[in-house]
Amino acid sequence: MLSLELSQVLQTILKATEEAKAPHDLASYLDEHYPTISNPAIAILSREVSQKSIEDRYNKLDALIDEMMRKVLTEKPAQVLVSLDRWMRHLGLANDSLHTAFNETEPKPLDSIIARVKHFHDMYENLLQSHTKRNLLYLVFSAHELVSTTQTAQVLLTSINDVLQVMPPFKEGFRDISLFFPTTPSVDNLIQKLSALEALYEELCRLLDVSTNEYPLEIIKVEAGSLWLKIFGESRVISLITKFVESTASYLYRNFTSEGKLTAIPQKVDVINSMLKLSDNLEQSGIDTSVLNENIQQSSIIVAQQLNQLLAGEPAVNVNGESYSVGDEWDKRFIKESRTRFIGSGSDSDNVT
Repeated sequence: MLSLELSQVLQTILKATEEAKAPHDLASYLDEHYPTISNPAIAILSREVSQKSIEDRYNKLDALIDEMMRKVLTEKPAQVLVSLDRWMRHLGLANDSLHTAFNETEPKPLDSIIARVKHFHDMYENLLQSHTKRNLLYLVFSAHELVSTTQTAQVLLTSINDVLQVMPPFKEGFRDISLFFPTTPSVDNLIQKLSALEALYEELCRLLDVSTNEYPLEIIKVEAGSLWLKIFGESRVISLITKFVESTASYLYRNFTSEGKLTAIPQKVDVINSMLKLSDNLEQSGIDTSVLNENIQQSSIIVAQQLNQLLAGEPAVNVNGESYSVGDEWDKRFIKESRTRFIGSGSDSDNVT
């Protein structure tokens, strides 16, 4: 499992935990009263106080439990239970992913968290079925364990996720792009993709009149297994690369799945510019395209060719967390056909003369 994939699993866990608002609110309310309930109970059981004091504390504790009972039973139980079920389901899926990634070692990484959620679920159901003070106390103790475990897990997982994200140092005028390809690359394929990104960057820098010396393209992350690339460069240029990769992937995969074959983008400037909207995007970046018509035509072909080199043979790509894919049923055919058909390589009659 790549760092990016692990990060995505951790984000799923964190998101699922954050979205379980109804259970969290209930557990937090109960946990707030945990010291008020547990401390007097310990004092009473240990006989560290007088009989009168015991009676006073018991009466106060009894009144508090009655108040908590009314509060808990006025919550929307269906909403709490559905949210708990959803939370456990998401945690279970993430647990299976981590279990597989970590060579199926036992226990599974999230077993203890899931057990806390399930126990709270069961104690809550017991209270709804039988409104006894004993069941409420069990629920309070379960809530305390759940809140403690959840808070610790959130801090730990957030810290790990932040490390995995590999955030570049802040530089004014720079931004990054993350590209994830699920297929395992060869050395040649990796070099081709990096070369394509470099050529894309240099060509767009030329159009935007950006100095590559002042704004060099930097590699933040290269991780293989599958392939995760993270690069850093001038913000407007990286924004354009992001848009072009997304639009090209959408076009390529959409046409493949609808036609059942890999459709090449013809080497016609009007077709390429219609897809990439190069002129429009340059104008949005503050470039006067009226004086760059010929350059834009030439650049459109270069950009399309480099995008082909970047995406050729890839049945899926994830761009800054957004996935584009031909779908599992087409993966094998796509990889086979893409070895001979490339973006920008259309038929002879389509070529620019």
